[in-house]
Amino acid sequence: MLKLIVVSALLLISIMTTAPTKKPVSDGFCKICKKVIDEFITGDDFIKNDEKITDAICAKFLTGPMVQVCAAGIIGEIDFIRDTYNDDPNAICVAIGCPSKGH
Repeated sequence: MLKLIVVSALLLISIMTTAPTKKPVSDGFCKICKKVIDEFITGDDFIKNDEKITDAICAKFLTGPMVQVCAAGIIGEIDFIRDTYNDDPNAICVAIGCPSKGH
């Protein structure tokens, strides 16, 4: 489940910080979107390990102090998304391109 959360977090960041497209996410993801986003928002796995997770992601691409800069940026984007949509999984799913019903 932790890998799914990490992938979902990266998907959210990339989608929410780029220009919208007609269908940015697959129908398959939309079917599980609410569950994934809910886990992302409230799940202890991500909340307790957000620094470790983001450090590990950033360390794949960067070195030295830039790892922490990258990780802080990801956490900041995640917090921005959560605040903007009031921690509402339905609103986040709709914002990333899923239909308003069916997730």
